[in-house]
Amino acid sequence: ELKSFIIKKASLKEVTFGVVYAYVNNTDIDINLRAQEYKIYVDDRYITTIKSDVPVILKANATSDIPLDITIDPKDMYFKFQNNLLKALTQKQKLKIRMDSKFKVKLGIFTVTVPYPYEWTQTMPAILGK
Repeated sequence: ELKSFIIKKASLKEVTFGVVYAYVNNTDIDINLRAQEYKIYVDDRYITTIKSDVPVILKANATSDIPLDITIDPKDMYFKFQNNLLKALTQKQKLKIRMDSKFKVKLGIFTVTVPYPYEWTQTMPAILGK
């Protein structure tokens, strides 16, 4: 689940968001994430790809935080949202957000890629904490 979403830096050329989401590891083993890739879609429109090579340990039978920094180009976002941007920012229109994720997981001496799709709906004001 999305735990936090803050704007860290904003300019006309780029906006950087700090995102933390909580992952529940319902297994009896720690999961050693070596790398992550997320393809982000909003209302079925491709937005961006996020990659992280920062290792994260997901503790057994526990909830662990997965932090990410996301940098976007506002002009590119305007182009992708041009018909819905003002409405999405100011109203309570729910957006469908989908992440097609791939985790590289270390298992002993092997590293395997595990797909993990996730989808939720949220309003833009709620995402921005307003």
